[in-house]
Amino acid sequence: MPIAFVYFDLDDTLIDTTNAVVDAYVAALAEIRPVVVDAGYEVPSKAVEEELLGTFGSTMPDEYLGAWLYEAGVDADLRRELAARGTAIFTRLTSEIAPFPDAKPVLEWLAGEGIGRGVISDGRLEEQHAKLEQAGLAQLIGPAFISEDYPVFKGKPSLAMFEDALVAAKAPAAAVMYVGDRAKDVIGANLAGMVSARILQGWANRRPGGVKHFAAAQPDYVIRNLGELPDVVRGHDGPEVA
Repeated sequence: MPIAFVYFDLDDTLIDTTNAVVDAYVAALAEIRPVVVDAGYEVPSKAVEEELLGTFGSTMPDEYLGAWLYEAGVDADLRRELAARGTAIFTRLTSEIAPFPDAKPVLEWLAGEGIGRGVISDGRLEEQHAKLEQAGLAQLIGPAFISEDYPVFKGKPSLAMFEDALVAAKAPAAAVMYVGDRAKDVIGANLAGMVSARILQGWANRRPGGVKHFAAAQPDYVIRNLGELPDVVRGHDGPEVA
């Protein structure tokens, strides 16, 4: 059974979110760190990238910066001022998040082959749609399922989004592929009966450990970048479905 529809995760799959977030946080901290030092506070010496991505990701810069300033002992008024200043820099820079080089060509190839394209992503609805627009990919994407549209705790790997995505695809699960960079992407796709592909990009694939032996986290395919996806789609020989 050939692949009729491909859904994608957004961050670190279609869009190079990690690098943009790291650069934005580094720029924000470079702006506010001298003020903290000049005010006589001791700046915590921690691995900023690992902590910020692991704790807050790309969605709560004001909370992260506020926590960092709190740890430095900065008083509440200055903390609010500096967190707002850093967040403004973060927001401006992350509005420039770019797609991975192969994202647009692969989406265009899928369209040319008559294969549907969509997104299943955790995140805030407005923010995720804005990323698609900013990256120039919105016109190449059909249905988009974003976790904010669902009840609390219904992000991936919850089946809610995947089941709705299958309805929208109008194809059997065995003919629908999902491409994502994390174990939760693979688990959700596998539990929904989709063809799963893990892409080895982004922060999740730079960290040691993680899920290694959990059967539901084992993908059908592993690719290094989106440029490898057309060969996978062309070569897929799935089960026959009546």
